[in-house]
Amino acid sequence: MKLAFTSKWVIGGACLLVVLIVVGSYFGSHWYYGDIEPVPEELLRYTPSPPVSRGVSKERSAKNDGPATGSVSDSSDVAVRVDDEIGDFSEDIPVYYFPDGTPVPEHLLCPEKWVGAYISSLDKTEYAEAEQHIQAVAREIVANYNPNRPLAEVWYSFIEAEQQLWAQSEDAGKIQSVGSNRIDWMYEQIRNFPEIFKLISEEGPSGMWSRVYRVEMGDMDPDWNLEILPDGRKFRAEYGYRYRFTSVASNYNYVEFCSSDLDTAELVVVDNYEQLSNVELERLGGWNYNFNPYTGE
Repeated sequence: MKLAFTSKWVIGGACLLVVLIVVGSYFGSHWYYGDIEPVPEELLRYTPSPPVSRGVSKERSAKNDGPATGSVSDSSDVAVRVDDEIGDFSEDIPVYYFPDGTPVPEHLLCPEKWVGAYISSLDKTEYAEAEQHIQAVAREIVANYNPNRPLAEVWYSFIEAEQQLWAQSEDAGKIQSVGSNRIDWMYEQIRNFPEIFKLISEEGPSGMWSRVYRVEMGDMDPDWNLEILPDGRKFRAEYGYRYRFTSVASNYNYVEFCSSDLDTAELVVVDNYEQLSNVELERLGGWNYNFNPYTGE
């Protein structure tokens, strides 16, 4: 939307400021770079497909079946015991799958130390570490494991999964972020919906997706950006802009409103707005969030 309006700045007049702060998602924040630590994951899943056992225990050597003699084991005995322990441990590591049925590599799973943890419980250092790992995992999944399904096909499934997670979340009632603020569920959502996280990375933290998400999660009214002008016409503000409508008919009084962050919003001034056609007024404004731009409904 190109906005090219000039105006007279008038001191005084009626001024209406409507402020709505839309919080950017955790996933849309700064992108960090770093190594991915390969750590296994065990977590409760809300999805219907259960984890499948990974690996098969190796048979124990006859050397370890006899009674202990108290003698020092040779290197082969140590190797067998280590091998046994690895085999036994591998039985407990679950396997998860991408939407196309490809098994998820272990380095793309949530590290065990964050399973069940909420981002609200992390200190600044832990938060930065978690963010670095999550963003690296998200980049790799979007680049290499994205089935590229149409957004209209996956959006409602994504929202339904989010609603289920928030119903179980200990952070219910707090500002919402993808995965209900719980870190292992964030990894889960990235694996299940790479298309959504590609959208998030492309639009950024203040992109349209964040407001559509909040509207459909019930956290924001779909008419959050609707204003009624003094002449009775409806106008929907675009996020990121502050509007000033001046009126020649009322001695250059003006009405001003903002549905974004006042500190960063770009000022748009419209002179003699009564002369603006309905088509021009709609083109000047923002999206009607009663309609989903990703599903067309």
